[in-house]
Amino acid sequence: MRLVKILVYNMIVSKLFIFSIVFILFFSCFSFFYVDIISADPLDGIPPTINIKSPELDSIIFDKKPIITISFFDIDGINLDSIVFKLNNVDFTSAATISSQGIFFIPPSDLTFGSHTFFVSVSDVFNNTNYKNGLFTIAKSISSVEQSIGDINASYERNISINEGVVGQFIIYRIVLRSNNKLEDTSLFIANVSINSVGVVKPIISDTDLISFGAGYSITYTQNLFIYSYLNIELLSNGSGINESDINYVTIYFKVSKSWIDSNNVDVDGIRLLRYSGNGWQELGTTYGGEDTSFVYYSAITEGFSLFSLVGPELLIEQPQVEGGGINILLIIGVIIAVIVIIIAFLFWKGYLYIER
Repeated sequence: MRLVKILVYNMIVSKLFIFSIVFILFFSCFSFFYVDIISADPLDGIPPTINIKSPELDSIIFDKKPIITISFFDIDGINLDSIVFKLNNVDFTSAATISSQGIFFIPPSDLTFGSHTFFVSVSDVFNNTNYKNGLFTIAKSISSVEQSIGDINASYERNISINEGVVGQFIIYRIVLRSNNKLEDTSLFIANVSINSVGVVKPIISDTDLISFGAGYSITYTQNLFIYSYLNIELLSNGSGINESDINYVTIYFKVSKSWIDSNNVDVDGIRLLRYSGNGWQELGTTYGGEDTSFVYYSAITEGFSLFSLVGPELLIEQPQVEGGGINILLIIGVIIAVIVIIIAFLFWKGYLYIER
């Protein structure tokens, strides 16, 4: 009986051992082939990712020979022969330095002031293709200032005083902002930009255009709209521009020279700060904040940083009605009638005139 139990026990252990070996081999093969099928499936529909390093999308730069850096990644590998790079619709693929990690390109000659477009297309080894279009603007900087701020904590309001007198007559002297996320090693960059160098549509108004005064009140300007200045404002974190989603709100405090207002006959109440966003100018809510002997003070609320323009409409002066230099015609008629009545009454009184009965 004892021998039978031993034999049965050995048989069970042997079967369990064999079953374990078979299960391990089966699971290993299944896992290997499953992973291999997933990674090698050309129909997974996952194209390479493309990341524009520099210049940043829709950014304003001041270097006429910018370094263009684009990176891409795909787990299956990049098909180097598929890469296409164009700048201003000109194919520079053969002139760029291309690797499996990305593209490095410096224009062979200076680019012009204004907007420039680029295009990049890349496929993985299974011909899953991705592409990206971009735009950046080269502007002429008249003067600029970069000011270190340090870290900005999330949900913390930061009051930034700006070094004055560096960016021309249109002076931004304070910026108050609250961030949604923590921003490390931040700095503020402000450049006074030449109006003719940015290559964007100038803010203009026609006879029917309105500039809002807030509180439901607006006024129609039929005269000139004076452009005071363009300013490019950037908030950098670790050397790169921040995303608009990182910002909760921004209030820009600025002052405008009275000499410019007086020399151009600008309406103080109509001065507005505009922001270029979405290929157009957006009017910001601008509030008058007082004045002194040299400047008029304002503040404006914006959702992010980009290119700004300060504009002011020509002051319309209603001409008063001219009352001097003549006699009112009604007064003359009244005097004549009164004189005739007095003469007739005098003649009746003296008997020179009478009514027959």
